Amino acid sequence: MEHLIIRLASDNTAHWCHASMPERVSHGTFTALGAAAAGYRLTLLVPSIDISLLAAQVPSSRRQYLHQALPYALEEQLAADVETLHFAIANTRPGTSILCAVLAKATLRNWLGKLAAVGLKPDVAIPDVLALPQQSGQWSLLLEANSAYLRTGPYSGLACDTTALSHLLPQLIQQSGEQRPQRIIINEIPSAGTEQTRQELERYCKEMKLDFTHATIANALPMMARATLAATPINLLQGDFSRRKQTQQLWRPWRAAAALLTLLLLIQGGITTSRYTRLSHQEQQLNEQIENIYRQSFPESRRIVNVRAQMEQGLQALRSGSGMQELPQLLLHAGPALHRPDIELRALQYTPEQFTIELTARNLQALDQLKQTLESEVIHAEILQADSSHDQIAGRIAIRMDKP
Repeated sequence: MEHLIIRLASDNTAHWCHASMPERVSHGTFTALGAAAAGYRLTLLVPSIDISLLAAQVPSSRRQYLHQALPYALEEQLAADVETLHFAIANTRPGTSILCAVLAKATLRNWLGKLAAVGLKPDVAIPDVLALPQQSGQWSLLLEANSAYLRTGPYSGLACDTTALSHLLPQLIQQSGEQRPQRIIINEIPSAGTEQTRQELERYCKEMKLDFTHATIANALPMMARATLAATPINLLQGDFSRRKQTQQLWRPWRAAAALLTLLLLIQGGITTSRYTRLSHQEQQLNEQIENIYRQSFPESRRIVNVRAQMEQGLQALRSGSGMQELPQLLLHAGPALHRPDIELRALQYTPEQFTIELTARNLQALDQLKQTLESEVIHAEILQADSSHDQIAGRIAIRMDKP
């Protein structure tokens, strides 16, 4: 993913450049930055004037305990309440002094909030003084209009007012002891406030026989971008400000809603499954009923493959056959004969061969009288079944047209 380096300015603007083209620096509002930086991996350089780079001796080397112990180990060096401060630890080897960056939580939250307002989330945030070039045995100095940035080591440095630097530098060199620099690299963005400070520093270096070089630059971001891509000394996005922690904080208010949504989806899924099961059972029952009706209507059919298609074929055969023409005549003939008090109709079945009447009769005599009544010159009647049960006769009579 393409890398974009952003340096925040004190006037609510920002400078930015692409890692592949650090010399092409853009400057604008946060709105313009949001449009230009969308979709990039972001490294944020924040103003070191609000950050203290400190070292402390903490017994535990376990990082999870360092975050708990470090604030109290540095408490005497800090003017503010440690509860209001954010501590970012450098990636150093266990057993050495713990090097860290300290700043107000509100300050870091304010910077990140401005970026979030235009849809940006930085992947890394670094104090801009630690983005100055660094080599063993040399200190790197940047002079801007109102601020000076001095990097004295991989994890050490400071930012201050330009006019105060000429007083601070001699003290820092005296306190450096064995870490005294052999050379000071001065990069200057010329302005009315930098020339006098630079001249004073050069005089001091000559007096102390310190080697120094001076370069005039138009913008510090290309130099910082190259140094930043080489190494990440201290990433401020740790603890409560880590990407993972910020995601969890954004997600926390929605947990209850997500849990409720999950529950509703489970309920809906259960209802849908229950409905599907019920409908499947009903479909099976309907298919069984259709099959039973088909078997009753077409008892000669032995094998059922597609009951709907077979039913349609059977009905088509009935419509096209001559037997269908005989049905109305048989019904008209049988109707009056069945209207008797000693006869109870149970069912009617019709096939092209014959018309079958299922009934119960008071006695065998009544059944025989019905059979004689149904007989005529053109209609033949036949008793197919006569079973005695519960003082009644259950019988079946078939009638059909006699063929000439």
